[in-house]
Amino acid sequence: MKRMFLFNVILFVFMAGTVFAGTIKVNSPNGGEEWEIGSTKVIKWNVANVSKTLKIVLLNSSQNTNYVVAQGLSPTTTSFSWKVGDHLNGKAEPGPGYKIRVREQVTGTSAIDASDNTFTISKKKFTIVPGRLVMLKIDVTSPNKYSKWETGKSFPIKWTWSGSGQLKVQLYNYNGKKFLRDIGKSSTGSLNWFIPQDVYTWPGNYKIRVSTLDNKFEDFSDMFHISTQATTAKYTVNGQTNNKYKYKRKAKKSFTMQCEIDDDPGPGKMRVGYRNFTSDHTDCAVIYRSFVSFNTASFQGKGLLLKAKFNFVKFMGDNFNARVYVLDGPWDGNSNSLFSVQASYWPDPSNFTAVVQKWLAYPNANYGIVVVGPNESMSYNNSKSVAFYDNVKLELEFLEQAK
Repeated sequence: MKRMFLFNVILFVFMAGTVFAGTIKVNSPNGGEEWEIGSTKVIKWNVANVSKTLKIVLLNSSQNTNYVVAQGLSPTTTSFSWKVGDHLNGKAEPGPGYKIRVREQVTGTSAIDASDNTFTISKKKFTIVPGRLVMLKIDVTSPNKYSKWETGKSFPIKWTWSGSGQLKVQLYNYNGKKFLRDIGKSSTGSLNWFIPQDVYTWPGNYKIRVSTLDNKFEDFSDMFHISTQATTAKYTVNGQTNNKYKYKRKAKKSFTMQCEIDDDPGPGKMRVGYRNFTSDHTDCAVIYRSFVSFNTASFQGKGLLLKAKFNFVKFMGDNFNARVYVLDGPWDGNSNSLFSVQASYWPDPSNFTAVVQKWLAYPNANYGIVVVGPNESMSYNNSKSVAFYDNVKLELEFLEQAK
């Protein structure tokens, strides 16, 4: 009999706990809503068998936030008029991923519930001015997709803004995803920006971001282009020379004499021309050519070649205009073959740009050049025309940053 009584008491307590346990069910917001920050919305829930005061909590798991919106509410309360975003310690940031939780204020009680799914607190879109409702919006008007700005110069950044106060101006990369630098602040709708040289990074595409100081409102410009100021650079390339000669001697039956040959001036210098003469003892004709090579491999990728000049200076010998030929194929180093190579005459060595451009674009075409005198006929006459040159060089000028 005692055992039956004890069993009935336990069963009664269990049933009482089951029947009379407090419950809370959040109805709004319950997922999918977009509530504008600062607007007034009603949080709604159902309660049953709750005796403790309630509190409302704003949750965001992605932000790891847990804000108390209200507390000490009557256990019979089923709604709360909420200025969206407000909580007891300030204001929440606009964004997705929020839930509302309503629970008994005493920790450890079972009466608790939260939104089934997340809702969004959106940025404020409107402001009230006397007599009208104005949409808050930033619109960047300059630069636009046609803007081509240049480092070292000033350009106006412009925007419209229906609100008030200062806005900050920033530079972002071409798709607006990477912050690059702060430009300044202004409340006038424009800001002149002097673009420093170090802004430019190839290929020079950017966006301007204009936003409120709290980042609640923003707008990006169209993608636009910044180029860098072109800079020129001059280089000198010394020529490597190889002087050769060819002679013809009239044969004598009784004896042979050596032809008179002018001295080789040495490395880095040229000897070109001819000497034809007749004497009682021998007839001998000599012609001189100089092969010149340049190493231009280190100038590939320097930029756009603006000008190239092949230059040399006479330091002794006769006065005449030496002729310059660009080799069409390689020379094997043999003296005789230097007088039979295929080459193209280049009449103006002071304008050697096209030749060097070809060498830079097609390095294998750089076979070198040959410099010759004014007359290479192997005829016999009593004349001489030989000149010696040094300071043999290429003078190059590049546009290094032509973007």
